[in-house]
Amino acid sequence: MSFNSFSNSSCPKIHPSSQTPVQFSELICETIINYYPELQNAQIFLKPAKMKWAILQSRFGIKRAFSKNNHYIIEFNAERVYEALHEVSREAFQSILLHELGHTLTYYHNSFLQNLNLIFVITNNRRNQAFEKITDIIAISRSLDRGFEIFNGLIEYRNWHQEHLSSTELKNYLVTYYQEDELINLKSYLSSASSPELKPTIEKLILNLNQIANLPLGFLEKL
Repeated sequence: MSFNSFSNSSCPKIHPSSQTPVQFSELICETIINYYPELQNAQIFLKPAKMKWAILQSRFGIKRAFSKNNHYIIEFNAERVYEALHEVSREAFQSILLHELGHTLTYYHNSFLQNLNLIFVITNNRRNQAFEKITDIIAISRSLDRGFEIFNGLIEYRNWHQEHLSSTELKNYLVTYYQEDELINLKSYLSSASSPELKPTIEKLILNLNQIANLPLGFLEKL
């Protein structure tokens, strides 16, 4: 696997570290261009980090508070990313990038203070679960025009990730993220919903993510 040779004029604001696989950088670039074009103006740094059970984690940079530059970070578990790039399909790996960049999109739309509030709010497990599942919906909404391939990708990735978790980690993982049965049901719902009905729902979710503190805990069951 190659490192240090990422060079893409289409994504000059992606900043990989020396430990970032080129394929990882290229897939993030492609995902931004095709699904999150507004993030082409964001400075995104790819940094390896020690994480207990996560493979990728998006966050906003402290510099965001003192500068007009949009500065965001995607941390990655280097060992697990290398494994995923070899063991899951390209579709599956890109599906989880769609999810992580959905978090970045949320931070991008929020002010620094709103993001600080959001981080505080999602220390509550139930609200963190809502945040993660809403981010899945954002990722799905961004890819609907290209069909429903993201569902197969998310199912493959989530099933693969489960195999790398301890029993305690797995218990938390299963309630935090949409899993295979839930994704199949969500796909069925979205495929039966007409575009005029669906798009306002999705847009409302994206525009009001910073208000997640006020969401009723049964919110997701209504989708």
